[in-house]
Order: sequence, then C-alpha cells, then structure tokens
Amino acid sequence: MSSPPVPDDVLIERLAAFQANGCNQVKTADLLGISRGTLQQSLKMAARRGFSGTAPVLPGFNITKTTAVTDQNGDIVREFIQQRPEAGEVFDVPAGHTIKGVSALVDSNNRIVQQWIKTKEETQTDLIAAIKEEFEQYRGAAKLVKPPKETFSDLMQVYPVCDPHIGMLSWAPETGQSNDLKIGVDRVDAGLQRLISLAPAAETAVIIQTGDFLHADSQTNTTPASGHQLDVDGRSQKVKLAGVQLLRRSIDYALQKHSRVIVKNLKGNHDPESAAWLNIALGLFYCNEPRVEIDLDDGNNDIWLHLFGVNYIGATHGHTMKPERMAMVMADDNPEFWGASKYRWMIFGHIHHETVKEVGSVRCESFRQPVPKDAHSHSHGYRAGNSMSAVTLHKTDGEIGRHKINFPRGA
Repeated sequence: MSSPPVPDDVLIERLAAFQANGCNQVKTADLLGISRGTLQQSLKMAARRGFSGTAPVLPGFNITKTTAVTDQNGDIVREFIQQRPEAGEVFDVPAGHTIKGVSALVDSNNRIVQQWIKTKEETQTDLIAAIKEEFEQYRGAAKLVKPPKETFSDLMQVYPVCDPHIGMLSWAPETGQSNDLKIGVDRVDAGLQRLISLAPAAETAVIIQTGDFLHADSQTNTTPASGHQLDVDGRSQKVKLAGVQLLRRSIDYALQKHSRVIVKNLKGNHDPESAAWLNIALGLFYCNEPRVEIDLDDGNNDIWLHLFGVNYIGATHGHTMKPERMAMVMADDNPEFWGASKYRWMIFGHIHHETVKEVGSVRCESFRQPVPKDAHSHSHGYRAGNSMSAVTLHKTDGEIGRHKINFPRGA
C-alpha cells in the first residue's frame, strides 16, 4: 500500500530548515528527527510543487536545456536553464508477474511524454505453457529400450524417491558428512540401480518422486514459501539438468526390468514448481515410448492415487497434511478405489525419517532421505540415517516383500 502524500506545510518546514542549516542534509535530518533519505525525498517534492523557487538546479530535477545571452565581448550577461523532474527508479516487474501491455502519452512530435506499464500475475497455466514450449524440442528423443523377456503380471514394484534434495550442499566439518551435486546424484543413481537389480521382474513399476527432488526451486536458492536461505551447489540450470538426467537414467533402468513404468513427480515445499516441468520434460522425452506412462498435462502434483488389484496406493510430500488427513483424502478423493481395495497404503517424505502410522485401514508410511543432512537439519538435531527402499505388491495379497539400501555415515 502506498504512503499518503506529505502535506505542503510539512514540505515547507523541512525546506526552510534545510536552507537555514546551510543546505546541510545530515544536520537538517538530525534536527528534524527524520532520515536523510526522507529529507531528500521531501526536498524533491517541495521543488516539484514550486516551493524552492527557480534557482537551478532544483532537487529532484535534471537540466534539459541551457541558453546564454552574451555581450559584445562574449561574456555571459544572462543565462536561462530549463529543467524537468528527473526519472524515477528503474521499473522492475513484480515477482510472479509478467508485462501485460504498455500505454504511452506522446506529444505533437510523437515523442513519449509518459508511459504506463501494466502487469498481470503469472498463473500456473502460463508457466506450464512456457515449459511445454521450451521442452518441445526434446519430444520423442528417448531411445526405445528392449523390453524384458518375462515379467510377472500379478506384481507391482514401487520405488519411492523421497527427499533427495538434488543440489544440496553440505560441509562435513559443519554437518558431519559432505554432500554436493555430484555426491547426491551418484548416491540416488546407485541406490536405484541396486534396488532395481534386487527387485523381482514385476510387470509394472512405479517411480514415485514424493517432492523435494531438488533442494531449490529457482536461482534465488530460498524456499518459496518461507524464504529460508539454502546451501546449493551449482547454478540453477546445472542442478535442474542433472536432476532430469538422473530421472531419465532411472526410467531407463526400470524399463530393462519391467514391462510398464509409471512415473509421477509430486510437489515438495522446496520445489513446488519443479514437479510440473519434470513431468512435462520427461513426458515429452518419452512420448514415443508406450511402456512409459507420464501424464504431462496432470495439474494435480500434490497427491497421487492409484489402484493395483486390491492395493490402493497414495503418495504426497507430507508438508501440507498429517497422516490422519492423508487417510481422509484417500477415502474422499476416490471412493471407487477405496471400495475396491483391501490394502491401503500412503507414502510420504518431508520429515526425512521412517515412521509408520495406521489410520483406520490406511498404512501411512514415511521414508528416509538418501542423502546427508544439510546445515539446517543438523543444527536442529536431526540424526536419522539415510536409505532407499523398494516395495513389492501382489495383486491380491498386498505387500509381499521389500528391499532396502542403506548408506552408512561417511560412505
């Protein structure tokens, strides 16, 4: 909200004090009990309202033209100075806005006298359209992977990827264990490779990325909602490229073992916008691969719900709801799945450690993150271990097995 205009009598008082103190801004500001910046703005406003007379150059004005009258000896007899208010501050488009249009007031010579810039808030639809346009060049770029010879149609393999925070920087002397872009990518990459090799050849695989896949959503290196400063290794584009390549390799690994691969990217509190462009980038890349299912037009990147036989599976990041609310969402959002299921399982991350809570018939389970702690988590006393898991579901028998890859401290 803009500040109310300063009254004329206040401007006149401040101008008089300024002149009485030999035009010393610091002394005048101290005398009036205001900041030097406030005094400077007051002097500019006083000049524009005509209270400073015509002596050049008035505060807040620029000289636009000078004219001199000279005598026969070439000496200046009289000088005329034209001045106009100086330009304001450089206009910055507000965060989250785009320029909608520009209007201009022009003089008789078609020269600009004044301009008005109109902005509009950038919507999720605008963002998705821009992302699609950017990634269109990669449409169908994936090389088709030869399908496995045999898979088990009554099995589904679930690979939760929880809170890898790709790009997070951690310094061992401060946190006990180092992490950077390369360490994080290599650890998640190796973990998924080992889990896929250990898992049975289920016909269907689900790679469910539950959010906070990237440590930071933008070059600001802050959390979008709270503005907390983040320690990030590398430029934003470099981190994003490494993240896309990591997921692409993971999908290719899964295609070698499973006939069908479902991929879902959910929003985290660190990277709420990244879920949309990850789905779009990977969806376009694999659009000619019928064995990969990625819904690039899916706008619901907060919650994922799926029915496999009598298994009703859900996933969310965990920063927007507690387990009790997760169970309610599963029942309310898809009652058909609820009615057809015997085993109900909700996956989440966010808290970076393992928990299991049964809410009615829903098993709400959180998973560890695969990478070391950042400075914030370490300073708050969080000491949970690091691991990745894979869970095998049977179409009629529910969960029948799981594998876990642990990452010992210092490894």
